[in-house]
Amino acid sequence: MSDRSCSTCSSYDDGECMNGIGNVTPNGVCNQHKTREEERKDGEALVRFRESIGLPPQMRYRD
Repeated sequence: MSDRSCSTCSSYDDGECMNGIGNVTPNGVCNQHKTREEERKDGEALVRFRESIGLPPQMRYRD
């Protein structure tokens, strides 16, 4: 398993992790240290990944 700790604070943020693939950028930054640009790019990458495996762009939660 690759190191996916925050390059700023060295913490491992798995709050949005889906079996390890939610953290789009290895050696990126945790959610607390992301810039808006990094957050946008991670979101776009996750949408592309979900579409590439046939899932809708965003998860939908049941009421």
